[in-house]
Amino acid sequence: MSRPVVMPGEAKMILGINNQIVRFYPPVPISGTPTYGVNYQGTALVAAGTAATAFGASMLVASIAADRQTLTLSGAASGVVGLVGDRGGVVGQLLGAAYGEVPVKVMDISGTSVRLADRIPEPITVASGVDALELRGWLATLTSAAVTGTARRNVRVLWSYTASLGTNYANEPHQHVTLLHVVPNPFAVDLHQESLFDVAPSFARWVPARQQSWTPQILRAERSIVTWIRHAGYVEDRLYGGDFAETCAYLACAGILSSRAAVGAGLRDEANTFEAKAKEIFERVMANVQVYDSDDDGVYDDGEANVDLLGPKANMVGGFMDGDDTDFDEDVVTIFKRSQQH
Repeated sequence: MSRPVVMPGEAKMILGINNQIVRFYPPVPISGTPTYGVNYQGTALVAAGTAATAFGASMLVASIAADRQTLTLSGAASGVVGLVGDRGGVVGQLLGAAYGEVPVKVMDISGTSVRLADRIPEPITVASGVDALELRGWLATLTSAAVTGTARRNVRVLWSYTASLGTNYANEPHQHVTLLHVVPNPFAVDLHQESLFDVAPSFARWVPARQQSWTPQILRAERSIVTWIRHAGYVEDRLYGGDFAETCAYLACAGILSSRAAVGAGLRDEANTFEAKAKEIFERVMANVQVYDSDDDGVYDDGEANVDLLGPKANMVGGFMDGDDTDFDEDVVTIFKRSQQH
């Protein structure tokens, strides 16, 4: 199954499919049940104040390891599908009778072992089988009649919740907006780390201890490609994402090398070389994309195949503003090309 590329703060749904889910992961511990509403250009599609549905789990903790970043559970974790793993980092709470609530960020759960992003403060200990790790996500189920029956971009899902930040900040109201795009074919590159090893085989032995794979770097590269497409004036979901797999591979490699250079590995020149190659491939792809579904109907009509999105014919293709077709601004191409030189 394709993995759509979704930018932070956004969500995507497939046009015409009923009962699709938008997930919400609160950035802080909360109390009570969040609510949501859905609005498009001033029209309410789902009434504000609709209660979200919880998913997740509360798990008893047996011990904290010597590294202060690993918890051992009293029993195998259950009910945490969609919360952790390479999609990365869910905020939870360590609940104890002696110390109250401690926010933690969970990076991975495997069996009875929980790996945290940061160390637990030194004074804290756990009462085995009594104290608990609580993880919660929330979701909204949206119907085709209300939301997903029409292709449109920038539908606003407004979440309202109450933060649980201790007695000094009790009952503090918060809100969060998710921008939802309803599209026929969500943009998906579907690059896997084996493709990185084809480009740079030595990367296989470099996976950091806090990761299971290079998937987070691949996801960042995919999002960078979406940013490039949008900066060039186009909608990524109108393009076939597979065209950008090679671009993504080189860009992910550049990100990996840059991270190693940041800790003194001396690979900055190599990182720049990989990034330049990624931009070169990207420009070549944009000059002759397989398809550009300019009318968002999910059907590739005459004139929507083998389209030049960066060359002299680019002004004949629809642009990005609010998902509507617009004339392409050649100044955008000038700025974009200039940015590639730095």
